[in-house]
Amino acid sequence: MKKIFTQVLMTFAIVAGVFVAQAQNATTINHAEAVGSGNTPMVPMPGTQALIDHQFTLDITATTGSLGNAGIVHMGTGFWVAKWASDTVWVLDNTGALISSFNIPLGVGGGIRALTTDGTSVYAAQNGPEIVVIDVPTLSVAGSIALPTLGFNVRSVTYDPTADGGAGGFWVSNFGTDIVQISMTGTVLNTILATSHGLAGMYGTAFDNITDPASNSLWVFNQPGNPGAELWQIDITTGNTTGITVDVNASLGYAGLAGGVCVAVGIQGQPSLCGLIQQTPNSIEGFELTLPVGLNENSDNMNVGVFPIPANDFIHFVINDMNSASLNVEVYDVNGSLVKAFTSNEKKITLATSGFAAGMYTVKISDGAAVTAKKFMVK
Repeated sequence: MKKIFTQVLMTFAIVAGVFVAQAQNATTINHAEAVGSGNTPMVPMPGTQALIDHQFTLDITATTGSLGNAGIVHMGTGFWVAKWASDTVWVLDNTGALISSFNIPLGVGGGIRALTTDGTSVYAAQNGPEIVVIDVPTLSVAGSIALPTLGFNVRSVTYDPTADGGAGGFWVSNFGTDIVQISMTGTVLNTILATSHGLAGMYGTAFDNITDPASNSLWVFNQPGNPGAELWQIDITTGNTTGITVDVNASLGYAGLAGGVCVAVGIQGQPSLCGLIQQTPNSIEGFELTLPVGLNENSDNMNVGVFPIPANDFIHFVINDMNSASLNVEVYDVNGSLVKAFTSNEKKITLATSGFAAGMYTVKISDGAAVTAKKFMVK
């Protein structure tokens, strides 16, 4: 598991296809929505580091011809990106290429600020007192979820499948407000106090059950000033930031504003945390999300071999340094969901994978004294 040290400035270039980083000349901010009106200089965050690495840059201004984009959601095969001061939604593929666009009527707040999905519908925040429901097949408004009095208009929204006992719900917020969890019908379920998370320039929010399925978190794309773009992880249980953060501007040499953020699976080998930077040009920055906390592939305390990779019908795990007679084995998919768990007393474990969907998996093997995690691919 690699680490990002947020005090290190990097000049970054990606040479694959349409992934074009333009950090050297991305210094002008136009048509971006910022918190406040100050021009606070970027200050490196001493001692903080992120457990995520930069994966890619998508220049969406080059493909859409548009600045001032803010809302973003990943739809599996690509992104929806919304222009905050208009009714336009861009449909992009996973390389950032423009496929099409459509229009959603402006809300009371003057355009979509944030997008999220439950896998069936898309939900939009328009800096107003409701969540707009978008029907995906027809690309039209299908209704809305009225919200109770929260003391703020909803600028950011992210879907949480674990909310309301698994019935689903949302986390909503504005720049420096509480982050409130609501049900699918608009009932308040939980609140993370602003005094707990301590962030004053929140723009986008993304639910994360990948880095630690046992303790879900939120990622907030925060604007500490103008410019300013910081990713912060918040522990949902405690309401506090975890200390895992990355200063995107400092890391990539940008001078942009934080916009929307979402989690994407299937673009690269590891899931991606995708933040939309409001700069010239606008860009989607992808950062690697690690699989469940504690599954550090470099900590191979048991000297485990894995073959064949990729697997077809079977995968074999050979434990060379077994410290006890019984092993606990857990297999997680790329979303961090537990798909298989069992015990074994064999040094060579054979697991049938014919029923597994194609993709990346992580196996966690523990013997009471040591824990090892290994990744493997099923095709």
